[in-house]
Amino acid sequence: MAKEMCSNPPDRLTPDESASIYLYTIEPVGIYRKLNEAIETKQQDVLEPWFLYLKLFHVALSKLPSQRKSVWRGINKDITIGTSDLFVSGATFTWWRVTSCSANIKIVKEFMLQHAQNTLIMINCTSGKRVDKHSSYPDEEEIILLPGTQLKVVGDSFELNGLRVIHLHEIENNKRVSETVSSNGAEKTSDDSQSITPAISVTSLVGSYASTAASLVSTVLKNTTDSIVSSPLTTSVLKTVTSKISATTFKNGDRYEGQMCMGMKNGYGAYKWTSGGEYIGEWKNNDFHGYGLRIWASGDEYSGQWINNKREGHGKYIWSNGNQYDGDWINDKKWGTGIFTWASGDKYDGQYENDMKHGHGTYTWSNGNKYTGNWKEDDCTGKGTFIWLDGRKYVGDFVAGERSGFGIQTWQCGDEYIGQWVNGTQEGHGKYTWSNGNQYDGEWIDGRKWSTGIFTWTSGDKYDGQYQNDMKHGHGFITKLLVLTIIMDDEHDINDFKKIYNGLIQERDKLLDEIVQLRCELDTNALKDNDQKRQIREAKEQIITLEEKLVREKNESIKESKKRTQIEFELQTRKSDFEMKNTEFEVQKAQLERQKPEFEKTKKYVRKLEEDNVRLEKDNAILQVEIDHARIESSKCVMINEKLVNDCASYVTKSHEKDNELVQLRKERDDEQMKKDQLKKKLQEFKNQIGEIEQQRERLRLTISSLEQDINLYKKKENENSRQFDILICERENLNKTCQKLINDNRKQIDETKMIEQSKITLEQDIKNYKEEIQKQQKIILQIKKERDSYITNAYTLTNQVFQLMDEAKKKKQELSGHKQKIDALQSQLKQAQQLNETMIFDRSLQSKHSAEYRDEIGGLKRKLEITSHQMDQLKVEMQDKERELVHTQDEHDNVKKEKKQLMLTIKHLNNESKKREEARKIRQIEFENLNKKLSKVNEEHEQQIKRLKKAISERHVLGTQLVRRNDELALLYEKLKIQQSVVNSGELQYKTRLEDIRILKLELKKLSHENSNLLDKLSHTDDLKRELFHSQRELICERTRSRTLEEELQNPMNIHRWRKLEGSDPSTFELIQKVQLLQKRLIQKTEEVVQKDLLIQEREQSYAALKHILGNVNV
Repeated sequence: MAKEMCSNPPDRLTPDESASIYLYTIEPVGIYRKLNEAIETKQQDVLEPWFLYLKLFHVALSKLPSQRKSVWRGINKDITIGTSDLFVSGATFTWWRVTSCSANIKIVKEFMLQHAQNTLIMINCTSGKRVDKHSSYPDEEEIILLPGTQLKVVGDSFELNGLRVIHLHEIENNKRVSETVSSNGAEKTSDDSQSITPAISVTSLVGSYASTAASLVSTVLKNTTDSIVSSPLTTSVLKTVTSKISATTFKNGDRYEGQMCMGMKNGYGAYKWTSGGEYIGEWKNNDFHGYGLRIWASGDEYSGQWINNKREGHGKYIWSNGNQYDGDWINDKKWGTGIFTWASGDKYDGQYENDMKHGHGTYTWSNGNKYTGNWKEDDCTGKGTFIWLDGRKYVGDFVAGERSGFGIQTWQCGDEYIGQWVNGTQEGHGKYTWSNGNQYDGEWIDGRKWSTGIFTWTSGDKYDGQYQNDMKHGHGFITKLLVLTIIMDDEHDINDFKKIYNGLIQERDKLLDEIVQLRCELDTNALKDNDQKRQIREAKEQIITLEEKLVREKNESIKESKKRTQIEFELQTRKSDFEMKNTEFEVQKAQLERQKPEFEKTKKYVRKLEEDNVRLEKDNAILQVEIDHARIESSKCVMINEKLVNDCASYVTKSHEKDNELVQLRKERDDEQMKKDQLKKKLQEFKNQIGEIEQQRERLRLTISSLEQDINLYKKKENENSRQFDILICERENLNKTCQKLINDNRKQIDETKMIEQSKITLEQDIKNYKEEIQKQQKIILQIKKERDSYITNAYTLTNQVFQLMDEAKKKKQELSGHKQKIDALQSQLKQAQQLNETMIFDRSLQSKHSAEYRDEIGGLKRKLEITSHQMDQLKVEMQDKERELVHTQDEHDNVKKEKKQLMLTIKHLNNESKKREEARKIRQIEFENLNKKLSKVNEEHEQQIKRLKKAISERHVLGTQLVRRNDELALLYEKLKIQQSVVNSGELQYKTRLEDIRILKLELKKLSHENSNLLDKLSHTDDLKRELFHSQRELICERTRSRTLEEELQNPMNIHRWRKLEGSDPSTFELIQKVQLLQKRLIQKTEEVVQKDLLIQEREQSYAALKHILGNVNV
């Protein structure tokens, strides 16, 4: 039954292939359910019976053209339950089943169950196969998606009135199952054989994707009516934090369900008006933006691309009256290529501009008539081809939907007209050829023969004259083939007559042979003429096809110019954004310049702080020296005290010895005891002073340690300040560098944009020039009839130039995309610079706070230093008093030299300490040198960076030179184009000269034909001439006899007065002699005339041969 229904399939499918699609779509059989269940299974045995059908089915689908449109699929359940992660915005997955969809959403809604959870899937497919011509349900607009189709989720799924809506977009996959099957399944099926031998690659391929499909489908959606499998390698969930799915109802009753961002509709959502309209699709800032479906209350429906609430891009509009348009839109108007189908059955497939048919297109009427050609503002204007249902065909010019200009019309009966048309009728010069061979070449008015013309019959007869109202009227002449007749006189003898008759027959045969040759030559010339006409027709048809190609290329260039305008608009917007960013950057730069004096003030203040630090360090060093002196002096005092204690001990021993030895000298002992008591008192007082000095020394130690701690803290803070200051300086330098880089990059970008604008202007001028050249060539094409090869070469060169321009436009697009990337990078750098500026401002505020705290701390330290200096002054005064006392003690004791030795030891110790300090100083100097080396390395790196910068600048110069060279090359190309244009112009001049030569040759042909006709007319008078010739020959015989007699008379001379005697004696003979003389004179004249005629005939033959040679050259 399926083969009977698909006996004559369309789309170049065999009946078996069409029947495989028909079987798939039959609903009661349910073959698609069994096929998908077999694909899901992991068992090879279950799949093997399906191999033959699968191959046939895939080969059939691979022969059908791919559909790039939006399709719909409905499922009677919510497929997101349990698999919500699969249908998140950005997720990708693979559809492993053979899936049926529809291009009409109404059909999909009819299949859904009411009062149930349904899923509506909108798919932007690029490889769908439309099978309604081979389906058992041709009205459903069924489109099949093949196994292995990769899809991407556009926006999160949402629920609208109990209906789960999912928007998917097909990812173009080069390695699809259908393509491999179609490439392997090259063998064709026949009507008789029902068996197809499957290739090994098909079985392995089907088994591989069946096993993978089964393993994936069984884990995720095994029991669903529409199994969708997400591969773990390709799924990537991109969750947007800012967008939230919400449902809002407005005051007027309108309702929105979908994604929101910053209080505006952004993302994917559905809006329903109270008036009855509805929109499902993508939003941006409360506007329709992206892909969406809009249904009006009137019943109109649009599904396609939107930009800022306007139809922009590819889309399909269906009116409530049944009309529909599927094509390109710009600014809510049909603009670009598209297909408009009327409810009456009319169809237009072609180009639109400003909501009107404009450009190249094909209009097919419901009655079968068809027009293919140029359109202008909804009218057929320009070159085109009109084909009627009854077999008539017109190829030529149209004006406002009517045949006007030059054109060729052929009828089904074989008639043909080549010539001028006005408002659908033959008017002007034209040539009409009937199927029986008759031909008219002349003027026409209102479809009728009028004025002068030439009518030629198949018999060879010809009428050249005037016509009126399709009839011969006025002056004209008819040329017919004449039969020569010979009229014989009865006066002559039979022998003479036979001789003359034979001569005439020979002459007649010669003339007939010449006529036959002339007719053969005329036939060959007519055949050549027909061949030339056929070649001219073919050349005209090729010219028309080339013009159509040129129009298509022109439309493509218009499209590209529109795209270019869009890109330029985006560039302008980006430029404006970039200028805004530049202004912001300049404002920030001005703020930085304003903050520079404050920064310099802080820098000066830091310098002051550094100077104060240096001064305080010097004061600290002086204090440390003084403290060292005080330590030395205190050590000296300690040594002296120890010596005094030793002396006291020695004195006590001596006194005991003296008491034991000198009993007698008690008085002296008492004196000595008194002295000793005094010394003891002094010793106690000295010991008390030493204790006080030790207490003061401990106090000084404590103060010195606190001062040292404060100094260390101050040094640490100072180091931190210096580090922060260095960091700030580095950041400032980096900011300056980045600012300079940004300024340079901005300048480069401005220069590049200027270059791009200049190149764009030049390209636009070139395109305008090219358009003008195309128009000129179109005008020239109307005049061209025979030079087909030269025009084809010119057309190929023009097409190559167009492709070169297209390649250059693509390159410019790529350069614009690169510039966009650079602009994005600059914007990111600007943002980083702004962040760095904010961090610098924050750090500056922190530094100002730290500097205020440091000021307070420095004030406190200064106060502490003043207190310590005052204490040191007091200590100095006390030390001076003690030194005086020590001097007195040294004067009193003689052991000062021993103390000197100890002092020398202390000096040595101090020298060692000084050496250690010198070593430490050398280490610091080495560190300082290392730091200097590091600084030198940093400087070297800086110099290297400068060298790199110079290299980059040199590379930029090189690129500039390359650009200049490219511009020179473009100039050379334009010069070549001009040269080619000059060659074309010279060719046109040569062509015009050739046309003039042809016209002259035609005139000469007319003259020759006229002369030929005159000669034929003269041939009709040959009978009289032959009669005269007969008479002349008879007279010749008589004269010969007379001449013989005269010769005899000459040989035998007579008297001089013989003539007179004859005149007197025999006047009749005298009269006969006179007649013979007259006849002799006439004979001489006639022979002279015959010689002249022979010369004329030779000249005509030479001119005829030359004309023949010229015509042969023209045909070549």
